[in-house]
Amino acid sequence: MPDKIYSPRLTITVLALFNIIMMITHCGQPGNKQNLSTGGKSDDVHEKVKYIRSLIPANMDSAANFLHSLEKTVSLMDDTTQAVFNNTFGVYYWYISEFDTAIQWFRKTLEMNEDDELMPFKAEAANNTGTLYSITGMPDSAAGYLERALEIDQNRRYQRGVNKNLYELGVLNMRKNHYQLALKYFFQLKENLRLYPDPMLELLFTTALGNVFYYLDSLDKAVAHYEKSLSLAEKLKDSTQIKMAFNNLSAAYSKMPEKLDKALYYSKEGLAFAKGKGNLHTSLALNLNVAYAYCSRGMIDSALVWYKKASGFAPYIENPYLLSAFYIRYAEALFKDGQHRPAYMYYQKALYLSLSSSSIENQRDALLGLARVDSAAKNYLQAFDYYQQAIGLDKVIYNKENSSQIAELNILHESTLKERQIKLLQEKDRNNRLLRVSGILFTSILLVTLALFIFYLRKRRQVAEQKLVITRQENETAMTKLDAKRKELTGIAYSLAKAEKLIANLKSEIQELIPKTDVDNSQQLQSLTRLLRQNKNSLKLWHEFELRFDELNDGFISKLAIQYPTLSSTELRLCAMLRLQFSNKEIAEITGRSVRTIEYTRLRIRRKMNLDEGANLSVHILTIS
Repeated sequence: MPDKIYSPRLTITVLALFNIIMMITHCGQPGNKQNLSTGGKSDDVHEKVKYIRSLIPANMDSAANFLHSLEKTVSLMDDTTQAVFNNTFGVYYWYISEFDTAIQWFRKTLEMNEDDELMPFKAEAANNTGTLYSITGMPDSAAGYLERALEIDQNRRYQRGVNKNLYELGVLNMRKNHYQLALKYFFQLKENLRLYPDPMLELLFTTALGNVFYYLDSLDKAVAHYEKSLSLAEKLKDSTQIKMAFNNLSAAYSKMPEKLDKALYYSKEGLAFAKGKGNLHTSLALNLNVAYAYCSRGMIDSALVWYKKASGFAPYIENPYLLSAFYIRYAEALFKDGQHRPAYMYYQKALYLSLSSSSIENQRDALLGLARVDSAAKNYLQAFDYYQQAIGLDKVIYNKENSSQIAELNILHESTLKERQIKLLQEKDRNNRLLRVSGILFTSILLVTLALFIFYLRKRRQVAEQKLVITRQENETAMTKLDAKRKELTGIAYSLAKAEKLIANLKSEIQELIPKTDVDNSQQLQSLTRLLRQNKNSLKLWHEFELRFDELNDGFISKLAIQYPTLSSTELRLCAMLRLQFSNKEIAEITGRSVRTIEYTRLRIRRKMNLDEGANLSVHILTIS
């Protein structure tokens, strides 16, 4: 699995150092390093604070002593000195991981007067506050402060600050799974870096962009960016980023079964580079990537060798999310190899860890794994219970993804409108200046009247264009919501079909076991069969599916039932899936029937609808309204 560019430890270290460099850039070089008494003038205190900044992070104890000694004196100094002091104290607390205290000091700068001379320090404080909120899991607050920092740096044309804010906004949206928004910020940063190169920021941005493409399953693009980040990291001799690049490349290639040799190459290179203390997470991830690559090609024995190597690092890993993902993959390989008991043990470990890390996806996968093992061991009641829990989590995940996508679309829509309004205001400002110049240059009433008339026509055209654009945006938003609902229906249909198939399989296997068991167990199995037969959740959910489908398609199923009353409920559902433009193969997979059975059902529907031989059933269903 790929390293995440927003790993808390890496983010804290890199961004804290990056912040110190930026603050030095803002305020110049340290002044007098010898005289550290707290007496006198603002200029003296300002120079002392700049010197203290140079002590972070090399000499944190000395920095703390000097900052505390100046704390009472600095309040008597000018606003600029106070702002520098507040930001320096904030960076100090950030570096020792006291984030709440650091935010309080940065806010002191943000609460100061709106003075042009203070804008550089306000931009730093807003950026640092946003970054800390992002690290501590408060993305909405983080976005607000980072946008404020970006606006300040854009207004004062400080390109380095603009680029830093664009990068952090991109990473923040990547963390929220808002990948289109993340790409928007990253592509804007990419253009800026061509004009204003920054090797370290380019390295971080390239890795982050590769991660976005990895999560979007654009593996070729992800690999291209990871290879570039490896080259940049080697040029900068940044060992942390080199390890990350090796891991990212091995993770991407492990998802390409035809590129097993590449996955092995980068994993072995990464393991050789990461050999030693302090690289346990990377070593675990690299071994896991190789094992997954072997698994994807069906080479279970080889995969288990690498999983066993990875398990040697597991006791030293404190990240519950990483551990639960590892145990799930290890258990899957063990189950495929027929080692059901250890597989069950690792699935239980994964479930416990996923609960502590609040990872719904890992919880679902662990529950499904436990259900598979219990089913294989003929513990059907327990398997059924695990499966129902997993289905419930699957629906939560699906709804969460839909909500995230809708939120991202709303933000994109609002962002587009805001950019358009800014451009319109800028154009309006230019037009007003032209009018003023025209009024000075031309005193003739006729020319002034003509200029006003031209401005009036231009304004009308702008309003008309703006209305047209807004209408298009509203239509696109409506279509996006419609598509999300269609996907939701598809997900419900898949979940229902899987549930029905599992129940049918359980009933069939129980029926086969009844004759082979004694009287007591036979009665228990018959009782379980009746319980499964009485389970009406599936029918209720199919009814919910039909209602949701009717809402989306203007009462299609109801109209179809009225127009063709001889159609059965199964045939009506098949017509609904045809209206969703599913192929025979997809319908067969959803319903758990053979393609031939679907074709035969379609033939019965054609007969009940009295369609001609040349008529297309799918086209006919799409025309029903």
